[in-house]
Amino acid sequence: ATPDGRGGYLRSHNATHNKQHAATLLQFANHPEAWQTYLQWFQTLPLYLDLGSLRAVHACWDDDQNKWLKENNYSKLTNDLLQKAHENGSRAKRIIEETLKGKELNIPAEFVWYDKDGHARTANRIKWWVQNSGVNYGSLLFSCPPEMTDEPVPQNLSINIYPADAPLCLLAITGWMN
Repeated sequence: ATPDGRGGYLRSHNATHNKQHAATLLQFANHPEAWQTYLQWFQTLPLYLDLGSLRAVHACWDDDQNKWLKENNYSKLTNDLLQKAHENGSRAKRIIEETLKGKELNIPAEFVWYDKDGHARTANRIKWWVQNSGVNYGSLLFSCPPEMTDEPVPQNLSINIYPADAPLCLLAITGWMN
């Protein structure tokens, strides 16, 4: 819904994107004022909360990324941050993608799988709180391809995993984790 400044939107309004949001768009079709109110409300929500002994985030907590957000005065999803998050290869893009969708891990080519819409998936979201030493892919990945479940995770993965002794973190999309 955010204009790109060139007559379009930051996220293209193509058939795939429209299909993903069809139910939402349909519910607001006759209520454009309410849609604008919701969009404005979303921009009042914090990207993460750190209350000391309790934390909350939509999809993925990463101390380094949250530090960058704080240092750049991005506590909320502003239009400026949205613009920067749509620049390919930008740090803002990676941080917003991971904070709001989760971290992903590229999987070996022989385990590529197809989602419900027929798109090839070459990466899977990870359970970023699982300590990856001595675990298999089935323990680390969401939607792990069945053939990969028992395969050991390489010891040299460079993923910033949530420390086991860190405060409890509530996730908006998956419940809670410790």
